Amino acid sequence: MAKDFMPKNKDVFNNFSEDLLDYVSSKATDWEHIYEKELSGLKKLQDDFKKAFADFRSSDSTKNKTSLKTAQANFTKALRNFIKFYLYNPLVTDADRDKMKIPNRSSVRTSRTVVLELVEFVIRVIDVGLLSVDFWVKGSESKAKPRGYDGAIIRWGILDHPPESIEELTNFSTASRRLHRLSFNKEDEGKIVYFTMTWQNARSVLGKWSPIKSARIP
Repeated sequence: MAKDFMPKNKDVFNNFSEDLLDYVSSKATDWEHIYEKELSGLKKLQDDFKKAFADFRSSDSTKNKTSLKTAQANFTKALRNFIKFYLYNPLVTDADRDKMKIPNRSSVRTSRTVVLELVEFVIRVIDVGLLSVDFWVKGSESKAKPRGYDGAIIRWGILDHPPESIEELTNFSTASRRLHRLSFNKEDEGKIVYFTMTWQNARSVLGKWSPIKSARIP
């Protein structure tokens, strides 16, 4: 797979992202694994980018250049995560990815299409603004990740209330090894962060999300 397929040129990126989200919207009902909230959040960032792009085209002032750069960076980051966590699901075919101009993974070490293992994890305070997540297969005496798996996905969010569903946890981190560390900004000290986790195999298939846990940011 190519190292980076995301266009950096503003015009090309605009066309790429527009075509991709139009295609996803047309297929979302069939795929069933994409939450509407995830897609609407991504479209909001797309709208921010397109507005900044239009402002830049009307006047390439320093202010508009800065706004466009920020909007494209935010949208690009969210789009990368969306592609990684949703568009390499087995429900999305190689032909689908070809149409979206997303590279297919040429080699896969395992043919497993279902992830049965569950994640168990604990959260520990490391330092000011720093937490660690230690995780393993639930019910196992070993703390090694399942053979052939890429690792686990951490889904998390800083909220002022317990989440009603995992859709409220909008941040993602990939934990390829145990004692994964998460750092937080100073302004988040004392706030409550909520976590859930799942295993991800080499086909990027996700398992069942764990019960949500919480910790106070030190």
